[in-house]
Amino acid sequence: MKKFLTLSLLVTTMLGMSCSSAIAKVYQFEVLSTTDMHGRATAKDVSTQKAVPNSMLKVATVVKKEREKFGKDKIVLIDNGDLLQGTLVSQYALTQKTEKENPMLTAVKYMKYDVWVMGNHEFNYTPTQRNPQIDYAQKAGIATLGANIVLKNDGENVCGIAAKKGAPYYQPYLIKTINFDKHKKVRVAIIGFGNANNENWDRSCNYPNQQFRSLDNPNGLLENEINKWVKKIKDEKLADIIIVSAHSGKTNDTNTQVKGFSMESQIVSGVQNSKDVDLYIYGHDHQQNIEKIKNKDGKEVYIVNGGGTSVTKSVFTVDFDRKNKFIGYDLTTTPANLADYKNDKTLEKMENPWYAETLAWAQKPLGKFSGGWNKVKSQTENKTNEDLVLKQTEVNNLIHKVQIWATWQNPDVEGATVSITSSCLQSNADGKIEFVPQDGDTVSFLNLALLYRFGNNLLCMADMTPQQLYAWLNATANKLMIDENGNPKLKPDSSLHGTDTFYGIDYTFDLTKPEGERVVSATINGQDLKTMTKPIRVVMNSFRIAGSHGFKETTKLTEDDAIWITSPSDKAQTMSIQDELGNYIQQKKKVTPKDTIDHVQNTTWNIITK
Repeated sequence: MKKFLTLSLLVTTMLGMSCSSAIAKVYQFEVLSTTDMHGRATAKDVSTQKAVPNSMLKVATVVKKEREKFGKDKIVLIDNGDLLQGTLVSQYALTQKTEKENPMLTAVKYMKYDVWVMGNHEFNYTPTQRNPQIDYAQKAGIATLGANIVLKNDGENVCGIAAKKGAPYYQPYLIKTINFDKHKKVRVAIIGFGNANNENWDRSCNYPNQQFRSLDNPNGLLENEINKWVKKIKDEKLADIIIVSAHSGKTNDTNTQVKGFSMESQIVSGVQNSKDVDLYIYGHDHQQNIEKIKNKDGKEVYIVNGGGTSVTKSVFTVDFDRKNKFIGYDLTTTPANLADYKNDKTLEKMENPWYAETLAWAQKPLGKFSGGWNKVKSQTENKTNEDLVLKQTEVNNLIHKVQIWATWQNPDVEGATVSITSSCLQSNADGKIEFVPQDGDTVSFLNLALLYRFGNNLLCMADMTPQQLYAWLNATANKLMIDENGNPKLKPDSSLHGTDTFYGIDYTFDLTKPEGERVVSATINGQDLKTMTKPIRVVMNSFRIAGSHGFKETTKLTEDDAIWITSPSDKAQTMSIQDELGNYIQQKKKVTPKDTIDHVQNTTWNIITK
């Protein structure tokens, strides 16, 4: 980075004036950024009743300290997305108190954020759930950004204003002017980008008439989106400094031309193939990071990611010529680790009622575990979610049973006979399962959130041919390997959330065999899956039917093939897996590992490594 001396400093030095009179005034402003804060609005986590080390309350303390240091009008405050989803408090607010200001919006309003970039988890929710929070933000002067989230056809943008096909649905960028003394000012542009891979995760009805790539960028390359908007800002001379805030990760980011390119993690290629950007803020992968990468011009630029555990502090020291024109800057950036800060007491007091209300809702008893859970305790105690996709357990069997049971609760829809799911139990900091069912345990929504941590996953069915189902079994087996001790494990490039277990099928994987030949047995009611001809109705979550982790490529199924499960009492309401767990337990009153359900056989499966 270049440092510029003011002309006045050069002149006074040449005239031999005293050192004290030759010291030039320093002009600075600071960019603070958060990302992936995932609903952490309260001092304690409702699901565990333990203190949250990286909440918005601690962000508020950082922001207050930095404003005291630099001045309240010398701070640019940016959230890079995935703000709403992630805790029982935010889930309760979004699903039970939809029209009320979400506690996360209370926090960003309190801190006076400038920008909220739309992350992928913002689209776990319907417009009726999300848009009231957008309204709260915009009325508070917080710009909601998404330059690459565009209209597929003529329609309206988020403000309800008529817009043409291809126009951004959200505001593409914000220009903020930082004023110094004697008419000195710096115009800062913040361009926000959503995640290009979003359409592979969430239902299209959550983002009607929208797509996550410009019409002239069908492959969704972040570099194309950056260059498009940077060019506009440069051509129209709208800003002196340009910041890109992209909800895209770095993990697994590779050259766009090689196999395995990750659409969700494009920050490296985005930087390497763009220019004229002064700071890149990224996120999504939850990995705190600050580093420099060379851009298209060979200039080293900072990329910063708070990872959900820190606030990134980027200080611009700017300089002007004697006509007060901006001529350059120096940039330093450091993290403020949230665990090192105390909670902002004013904001904590504002958020406490949400904690109390959510806890009361979540603690209502639904039923009990009984009848043999103590005997199978070792299946999950001190185990990880990865362990639970490598060996059959009664806990995951329960999730499968509930998924199938739920599909038969609407009398107007024929239900499923096969279930697929990955292992989604809540884990603690060391990856171990947080909640192990025991006989006598009372079941409340607190437990449900620990048994299945994603409250945003919805239930659906699809009619799969035996060949499609067999292909997904094969694809799942290919995600596994044998470790040095002769045990099964996930391959390093396999995602836990893309590795399924199956119920309603008895099957065996043999990992000693070549990929594509590892399903050595797969039967339904004793019949070989490969010899079957009739379609099989399969239940899964919304994440899987959206095509994630190779499901679309393997089965050729899309969301258009889905049959969505609805509540019998409200057929317009699509049900979450957590909700259906609650409904099942309320109906059963006592849940045992030996429970059977109609329409499906008890299932056994195993993995061979020798």
